[in-house]
Amino acid sequence: MSERKGSGFVYFLLGGAIGAIFGVLYAPRPGKETREILRGKAQEYLKEGEEFYITQRKKVEEAYRSGREELEKKAEELKAKVSEAKEKFQEKIADVKEKAEEVIQKGKEKIEEIKEAKAEDVE
Repeated sequence: MSERKGSGFVYFLLGGAIGAIFGVLYAPRPGKETREILRGKAQEYLKEGEEFYITQRKKVEEAYRSGREELEKKAEELKAKVSEAKEKFQEKIADVKEKAEEVIQKGKEKIEEIKEAKAEDVE
């Protein structure tokens, strides 16, 4: 939709320029007066164009700034979530490691019991 607004303004300027040219060509004025009118219209259209450019530039800059701030905010939220997930993952790994060490220790104790039982059976 913003393209339509921008192109409408361009068509407005183009129509104004064409109208001014036809008006000058068919107006019964002396050349000096006609040139002054043309110069005045050209300056008027140039000023309108500059104002349009400045307005649109400010809108683009604001949209860029707003988008950048939103992106930075989302990036910080994502970093926090990744950090939280990392901590939970490390806690789970520590729990699994602890349980695995307990199972290994019980296995070693069981092996020792079996060895002792066999040693008694051999005697």
